[in-house]
Amino acid sequence: GMDENQLTGVTSNVKGILHEMEFVKLENNDGDNISAALFLDTNHKGFDATLTDLNTGEVVDQIQLKATDSVTYVEEWIEKYPDEDIIVTEEIASKLNLQSSGISNEDLTVKENLQFVSEIYTVARSKRKPRVNELVGKFNLTAQLKQRAGTLSGGQKQRLALAAATLHEPSILLLDEPTSAVDPQNRRDFWEILFELADNGTTILVSTHYMDEAERCHSLAILDKGVKVADGTPKELGEGIDSNVIEVVASDPNKARLCLANQEIITSITQLGIRLRVLIPKTVTGALELVQQSLAQLDTQARVEEVTPGLEDVFVAVTDSRRQALGSS
Repeated sequence: GMDENQLTGVTSNVKGILHEMEFVKLENNDGDNISAALFLDTNHKGFDATLTDLNTGEVVDQIQLKATDSVTYVEEWIEKYPDEDIIVTEEIASKLNLQSSGISNEDLTVKENLQFVSEIYTVARSKRKPRVNELVGKFNLTAQLKQRAGTLSGGQKQRLALAAATLHEPSILLLDEPTSAVDPQNRRDFWEILFELADNGTTILVSTHYMDEAERCHSLAILDKGVKVADGTPKELGEGIDSNVIEVVASDPNKARLCLANQEIITSITQLGIRLRVLIPKTVTGALELVQQSLAQLDTQARVEEVTPGLEDVFVAVTDSRRQALGSS
């Protein structure tokens, strides 16, 4: 079912914050599974509505809507499908949040931004001020309360963005590289907040190119050119790759790298300062001894040992394996 207040709530959310909504299994008030749902995506004039069959994932129909369109106009469109049990409620918008830049207007102050977002998310009027005050303290923005968002530092902007994204206490939070261009201390503080949200029941999906951040996550999926090539916990991923990792600490790492690069059995060499991370397939016996013998020919000191794979090793191993498989097919 749908009434004017529900549609207005959805419209406000989509125009203000949400950029796209993924397929979600929804239930109506009776607990019965529904067959279709209305998903919304912003465009420059309003938003696009997509009616999707939840059983097959197929798009039933699409329509472009403007904020000025009447509820009747939408209802007439939906009524074209009498056999579909369709749900359109504000719950769809409030259960998901995709953090964009997170700052609604850089000309507004921190307080004004949060007040604006509380209205977009249709937070009860009596709860808006207490919730804004709570977030300002929680995200350490008290000193910046009257400061325009556009003048904040990178870390402060990210804290404001997360405060805005979590103001309505969503059950799912989607963050796209939230700590890019943020200094290490602010990045650490940011992740402490994310862990607190997770402990309180929020499901958080984060995309990141920082391997140390990925290691903080409970479960991971590694993507290569838009294709998932591996998933699991950090420990499972490390144990699951088909390569041994040999670490070389050399007085002349560049000379050592050039020497090892001539070995066909080595699939990857990554230099990290004076250390080399060398990947060799597990099918090769005596990998450690082979590296030691190769380096023994050089006039340089080197310490060689087999180490536990890190996430960067995992990423290199699984993406290389996929590319080799594609090349041989």
